[in-house]
Amino acid sequence: MKIKVASSFFESIKKLDSLKSKYRNFKVWIKYHTTRDFINLLKVVLKSYPWDYGYLYEIEQAKIAEMIEYHRKRQFFEGWEQVVRDMEICYKLIDIILDKKKLFHYEGEIQFIPIENSDDVELDGNNLVYHCDIKVNTKNVDRFVDSKISKWYLKHPHELYIEKAKYLYHKIRLERDNYWWD
Repeated sequence: MKIKVASSFFESIKKLDSLKSKYRNFKVWIKYHTTRDFINLLKVVLKSYPWDYGYLYEIEQAKIAEMIEYHRKRQFFEGWEQVVRDMEICYKLIDIILDKKKLFHYEGEIQFIPIENSDDVELDGNNLVYHCDIKVNTKNVDRFVDSKISKWYLKHPHELYIEKAKYLYHKIRLERDNYWWD
């Protein structure tokens, strides 16, 4: 009889410990998932379209923003400043990749020419002049794109700038993102 009472007592203590553990885990989850950055991450995930090429980049950018704030607040390990610097660089590179920064503009007037035997019109681009708003090193164009299409990239250097940003972003992720987690 004593053995049954003792075993049921220990079973109830185990259940109580299990409930306490679940409660603590829930409190920790609430603490780290009710931040402004996590809510922004959820908004990005819910509003993005999965068929868009920028979908994954937008999610990564939102997660990187959340992680930057996390590391700035906690400062759990030595060298966190370097990690935050790398994440900030990646955040800015995603802005370039997603075309959130103004890299070029056209000068001139847009004119539309009617198409014969149709009610449609077509764009006459002869009056538009392309201007790249950033300085791009085009000497190493063959390092980033195929030599067959390098002439197009030389005419549109902002596209080469985007390709370089993609390369650098993925290089940082390859070499350093394993240090981003504590």
